[in-house]
Amino acid sequence: SDKNITWSLISGSGHASINETGILTARSNGKVVVRATANDGSGTFGDVEIVISNQVVAVSSIKVKIKSKSANATTVDGTLQLETEILPADATIQTVEWSVINKSGQATINEEGIITGTAAGEVIAVASATDGSGVIGELSISIELVESIKISYNRYELKVMVPNQLIPAKASLHNLYGTHIGTIVVDSNECIFDITGLLPGLYVVSVYNSEVQDAAKIVISY
Repeated sequence: SDKNITWSLISGSGHASINETGILTARSNGKVVVRATANDGSGTFGDVEIVISNQVVAVSSIKVKIKSKSANATTVDGTLQLETEILPADATIQTVEWSVINKSGQATINEEGIITGTAAGEVIAVASATDGSGVIGELSISIELVESIKISYNRYELKVMVPNQLIPAKASLHNLYGTHIGTIVVDSNECIFDITGLLPGLYVVSVYNSEVQDAAKIVISY
């Protein structure tokens, strides 16, 4: 009679593989069930459960992303909290080492993945696996010179919120055709234009000093 057997895995194929001679090769921690089936047509088989442990699952990929913020940009002296998505999900060592490559811009990054812009331009944040796999993940980040101005208005006044990097500065209001309506010296984070007499239309607010400037368009409708 045929005394040969066929080896197979009944469960846990993601954790190990088995060849035709019955050599089991572990891939990751977990449980597998190995079956030996007689080749004589009798249908006889035997199963055994094997627990695989102490396997190191290497990192295969790292995706770097910004936590709770959609745009890949920050400002000089501004910060972004970065995080990683590591595959496989059961990689043994999930920690990364953070670093930054300064391109046209400059930034620093701490061990928690918080990047701080120090000069305008592009930088690349790098997360390196610490399991010896050599896998890295990168994210390009734009460092902008200043945070944008923010504008709100009602029927009587137009309020401009000015970031610290623009102070001291001047704020000017013009209509769409370039007609100057007013200029205010800005020495705090807020300045207000009286727009009681303005007609509905498109206007431009600009905030500037000797180094930088920012501008925004608004539509006034009553």
